[in-house]
Amino acid sequence: MARHWEKFTAGPTVSSRDRIHVTLNRRGVFQFNRKAYEHIGSPKAVVLFFEKATSMIGISEAHPQLREAFPVKTDGVCFRLHGRPFCRHFGIEIDGTEAFADPDLDNDGILQLSLRSTRRVYGGRGKK
Repeated sequence: MARHWEKFTAGPTVSSRDRIHVTLNRRGVFQFNRKAYEHIGSPKAVVLFFEKATSMIGISEAHPQLREAFPVKTDGVCFRLHGRPFCRHFGIEIDGTEAFADPDLDNDGILQLSLRSTRRVYGGRGKK
């Protein structure tokens, strides 16, 4: 009897410390794991970008004394920045905490986060 196999193409789960992980919560706080933080150069501050047409957020390292720079804070395990003014300005509203799928660094060193491909990791009733 012939078998009709389906190949599983997703591969194994990558451990959390080996993948880039970034979340955004309803208060506008971005949280990074160490891998994501190191991926953008382990900065003391970052600048934020937004591309409305694609709902893409960009994060790039910056000199801490720049007026538009957001300081990156850490507790030694995770890294965070309080981006509420950025989210408010661009009308980004999250009801809960969303993790970005496939964060990627572009050729200019900007970490790209798509609001169109997130998954709920905590709370809320759904994205607004």
